[in-house]
Amino acid sequence: MRSDGTKRPLAYILAIMVAFLLTASGIWIIMAGGSADPSDEFLTEFDELRSKELYAHSSWGLMVLDPESNTTLVDVRSGEMFVPGSTTKLFTSAAIMMALGADHRFVTPVYATSMDENGVAGNVVLVASGDPNMGGRALENGGINYTDEDHSYALIQGGCILVSEDPLAGIDSLARQIYESGVRAVGDVVIDDSIFETVEMEEFVISPTIINDNLLDIMVRPGAVDGGANITVRPATDFFTIRNEVVTSDATDITITASGRDITVRGQIAEGSGQVNLTHTVREPAAFARALLIESLERHEIDVGSDAMGENPRSLIPSDYESAVKLAEIKSAPLSEEVKLTLKVSHNLHAETYLSLMAASRGGSNSYEGMVVEREMLERLGIDLSAMCLSDGMGGATEDRFTPSAAIQLLKAMMEKEEFEQFFGSLPVLGVDGSLAHSAADGSPAIGKVHAKTGTRAVYNVLGDTGMAQTKALAGYIDAASGKRVVFALFVNNVMVNDFDDIMALGNDVALVTDMIYRHF
Repeated sequence: MRSDGTKRPLAYILAIMVAFLLTASGIWIIMAGGSADPSDEFLTEFDELRSKELYAHSSWGLMVLDPESNTTLVDVRSGEMFVPGSTTKLFTSAAIMMALGADHRFVTPVYATSMDENGVAGNVVLVASGDPNMGGRALENGGINYTDEDHSYALIQGGCILVSEDPLAGIDSLARQIYESGVRAVGDVVIDDSIFETVEMEEFVISPTIINDNLLDIMVRPGAVDGGANITVRPATDFFTIRNEVVTSDATDITITASGRDITVRGQIAEGSGQVNLTHTVREPAAFARALLIESLERHEIDVGSDAMGENPRSLIPSDYESAVKLAEIKSAPLSEEVKLTLKVSHNLHAETYLSLMAASRGGSNSYEGMVVEREMLERLGIDLSAMCLSDGMGGATEDRFTPSAAIQLLKAMMEKEEFEQFFGSLPVLGVDGSLAHSAADGSPAIGKVHAKTGTRAVYNVLGDTGMAQTKALAGYIDAASGKRVVFALFVNNVMVNDFDDIMALGNDVALVTDMIYRHF
C-alpha cells in the first residue's frame, strides 16, 4: 500500500525486484529511461579487452575519478601496487615544478680568472648549472622543441626524428659573447661541474653538463649500390673519431660500437631509403662540453692555449668567483617548458637529472638528497606515500611501484595548484603528439581529448626466448563526451611480447581503454 492508500501495480513491484537483484549482483540499472549505468557498460567492454589470450597471465589496475564530485567511477584493484614505468615521471615533474617553480630558469655563466687590456684572458671557466638543454632546442617563441620520435630512443626504435635547432646554439652564443667582451686569447678552458655529482649509469651519465642530451647524432644516408654509405654527425666535433663500415645494399641493418672515443658504424642501408638517424651516448660529459666550447671559441677567432681533446682540468676550478671576470651567460627557457619536453617524449636523462637539480636547490649533491626533496613535495600534495616505492626519477628501477590510487591523488592534487596549466599542457595528447601521437585508432572520438603520461618497461625472458612487458601504463586526464574532465590511472603488468611491434600493439589496447572512458563517462 502507498501512503495514499492505493496499491502498486504488479509490473512496478517486479521492476523493483529485478533492480534489487541486479544491484546485489553488481549490475546497476538506471530506471529513468531504462539505460544501463555507464560504469557497467564500460566494465563490459573493459573485461572483453582484457580477456584476450595475450593477457592470460597479466594484472590490470584501473581507477577513474570524477574530481569535481570526488566520485570514483571505476575501481579495479586501485589499491594494489603496480610497476609504473615512466608514469613515475609525473611525480618527479610535479615535484621539481613545486620545488623550483614553473618559471625557474637555469643560468649558465662563463668567467675568466683574469683579463688584461690586450684581450688575453687567463683560464675560462664555464660554470655548469645542470641546464638540461643548454640552448640546443630553443625556439624563437621561448619554448623548447621536441619531436614525437625523440633521439634519446633512437637505438630502441631503430631511428628517430631530429629537431631542426642547432645543438650548439647555446655554446656558440657563449663563444660569441666572449668574443664581444674583447677576449682574443685564453689559456685553458675548464668546466666547473661541481653543482652536483656526476654519476655513470648503464643508459647514460647524470651530469651538470648536458649538450644535445649528451648524445652524438649519427646520420646515415645511402650511396651508390654496392658502394659505401654517407655518414655525418652532430654536433660537428673532432671529439669522436668515426669509422664508416656501412655499405649501400637492399636492406637496412646498422649497428654502432665504440671503444672510448672511437666509434664504428657498420652494416648496410637500403638503396633509395631515407636518412637513418642513430645515436651514441657521451660518457665524458664535462670533457665533451669543454671540447665543444674550445672548438666554438676557435671558430670565433679566439686563440686557445690548450688541447680541445684533453680531459677536463678540474684542478683549475676556482674556489670562488669573486675576483673573476664574467664574460658571458645563457639563460634557459622556463622550467615548465623543460618539463613539457620530458613528459611529451618521456625523456629519461632529464627526469633523472631532476632529482640532482632538486638536491642542488637545497645545497645537496646527489639523487638521494633529491628524492628527500621530492618526498617533501609529495607530502605537501597529500599523497599517500605508503602506497608508493620509488628509487629513481624516470621509472626504470626494478623496485619502483605505486598504486593507481596514488597516481590519482597526484593528478587531482595538481588540479588545485597554480602550476596546473603548465603541468596539464606538458602531457602527451592522444593521437596528437609525444608518446601518444601514434596510439589512437583511426577515427577514435577520444583523439585530442586524452592528456596523459605513458609508461613502458620491457625485459627479456631468457627461458621463453621472448620479451615481457613488465608494464604498459597511462595516467592523466580525459575530457569526456559528457563534458566532464575525469582523472584516470591505468596499468597492465606482465604481458609476454615478441618484439617492439607487440609493445606498440599493447599501447594501442591501453589507448583503446581511454576511448572507452571517453565514451562512457
